Amino acid sequence: MLGNGKALVIPDSATTAWLYDPVASTWTPSAMNAARLLPALTLLDDGRVLLVSGHSLTSAEVYNPDANVWTVATSASAVHRSATATVLADGTVLIAGGRAATATDVAERYQP
Repeated sequence: MLGNGKALVIPDSATTAWLYDPVASTWTPSAMNAARLLPALTLLDDGRVLLVSGHSLTSAEVYNPDANVWTVATSASAVHRSATATVLADGTVLIAGGRAATATDVAERYQP
């Protein structure tokens, strides 16, 4: 859920995300930069959404709901499939765990 009451839906292994507006009952597509399987994502303090990693990827992108646009961001240092992403008090994001080929015991502090 986004701060504006809309929901961002990111299907696995797709390059199109969908923004659902429950008031208008409409779906709006947006083109992502990469297809991802089980990425880590989190809502940033400024209302954007950070999407990091996924199956065999370290790349990241940021969604701006005001413009309905995805922008390429700095890559993570490791693959984090099925990881958690938590915004910390200083605005950085803690990306922890997940899986690569095996369980990943990697955590990193990411600057969006």
